[in-house]
Amino acid sequence: MGSSVNSIGHNAFSGCRGLTSVTIPNSVTSIGDNAFYNCNGLTSLIIGGSVNSIGNNAFSDCTGLITVCIPDSVTSIGNSAFSGCSGLTSVTIPKSVTSIGNNAFENCNGLTSIVIPNSVTNIGSSTFKDCINLTIYCQAKVKHSGWSDEWNINECPVVWGAQLVDVNVAANNNVYGQVSGMGAYIDGSQATILAIANKGYAFVKWSDGNTENPRTIIANSDLNFTAIFEPEGGNENQGGENNNPGTIVAETASNAINIYAHGNTIIVENATEKIRVYDAMGRLVVRRDDVHIVSTEIRVNTAGVYIVKIGNVAKRVMVN
Repeated sequence: MGSSVNSIGHNAFSGCRGLTSVTIPNSVTSIGDNAFYNCNGLTSLIIGGSVNSIGNNAFSDCTGLITVCIPDSVTSIGNSAFSGCSGLTSVTIPKSVTSIGNNAFENCNGLTSIVIPNSVTNIGSSTFKDCINLTIYCQAKVKHSGWSDEWNINECPVVWGAQLVDVNVAANNNVYGQVSGMGAYIDGSQATILAIANKGYAFVKWSDGNTENPRTIIANSDLNFTAIFEPEGGNENQGGENNNPGTIVAETASNAINIYAHGNTIIVENATEKIRVYDAMGRLVVRRDDVHIVSTEIRVNTAGVYIVKIGNVAKRVMVN
């Protein structure tokens, strides 16, 4: 999506089952009702840091969705917003959220834990209905008066008065890239933060000098991180092999190297340097140390967007 988009309308991508990953830019402020309803091929979702509302049924029945990070700009999660997301295993709700709608996470039976900060003063009925494996961690010591009496209709285990800490993540320039992983976490738990460079830019490092991306941290106190992005070809260190996927998100071109997909196979022709393949979340999934290759085939197990890097050449490919 381009940076000129400021809203995603009702039913905008409803039923787009071939859609595998979505990065919603920081220019977007609202996600409409049914916007991504039944996009069951969607596995990767990054919500930009300006979205303030997630509409009713916005991601309902996105059964392939595994993780969702809701940015700290969001104040409301609509009715059935993530209902039927049976593959969803974790959700981070920031302290900006004040209301969660009816059936918002109904039938998310893969969800094992969710953290509800004290800012959430309204929760609808059956919000966690049929979440059979879920434990709910509430910062509040008792149920807020604005929570429905049937908010936890299946009586999932609840930990009241949970000790939470804030993980704040930002980009040094929102034009250069986006970040995820901010939110309220159980004190002492693991958190994963991610920097995603926009086209033409590269992730260089975090504000504390660490270059891991994605990066797993222990949330044992309030933490602040800024992702440092630069224009491609900027001041980042080019020495040695770069295993940091964040520096390859921007696509470059080469007349000599040919990279394309055929079915579930990525074809690489005329590669003369090491090959690295990353998934849409920036995780290294394939490495080939062959050099001077005329042609090679790389099979991947899951459909979606991949980034192939060979030396200074990087290209996005869609695998069906």
